[in-house]
Amino acid sequence: MTAKTPSGRALFLDDRDRRRYLQLVAREVVRREWSLMTYCQLTNHVHLLVGTPAADLAAGFKLIHEEYARYLNGRHGLEGHVLGSRFYSGLVQSDRHGIGCLRYIARNPVAAGICERPRDWRWGAHRALAGITDRPSFLDVEGAYALIGHDGDHPRIEYLRLVAGTNSNLLADLARARPDDWPIAAVEDFGIPVGEIAAFLGVSAPTAYRRLAAVREKKGTVPLFSAQG
Repeated sequence: MTAKTPSGRALFLDDRDRRRYLQLVAREVVRREWSLMTYCQLTNHVHLLVGTPAADLAAGFKLIHEEYARYLNGRHGLEGHVLGSRFYSGLVQSDRHGIGCLRYIARNPVAAGICERPRDWRWGAHRALAGITDRPSFLDVEGAYALIGHDGDHPRIEYLRLVAGTNSNLLADLARARPDDWPIAAVEDFGIPVGEIAAFLGVSAPTAYRRLAAVREKKGTVPLFSAQG
């Protein structure tokens, strides 16, 4: 789940705002028996990976965002819409996709240029999942670990390996494990930019787009993108 503000507006102006948002999320997690496996708060948006026993994600976040908008505008003397549009929620259809979300959300501050390592960012679940800080009561750490699975190692170690690995290493692992459709998994499940896939293959970005389109056509799926240039 992703929620983002209109252009030029901050979702969190300070740490008090971040804490208030998490309090509202925690309330709905308990009330609705959700499983919140990870999250990350940046300046103008937030990512969360949520499991729901009932189809009530939209209803829950409608309450969260309406109350948070009243709080934010009231506290800071602001007006207007806090969020640019209805939040985006994408269905996680496999454990592999969930693993990709865990990695993407943990590394989001690094990708945004805010910090050098995921562990440096305080306003996300990564530090708790990595065992660096205490687990907040509303975070389903075991649920996150269950997505990953493990072969003899503690799941926390597997989580750390997942997050710490470079995209190049991840692409190499995907290419070995899924030689027929690894580019699709790289883009859709792990959020790796097509430019990095092109660099890994040693080709131009337009060529990488064409190869991705060819893989999708071979598998009989509808392309999610088109070649550029």
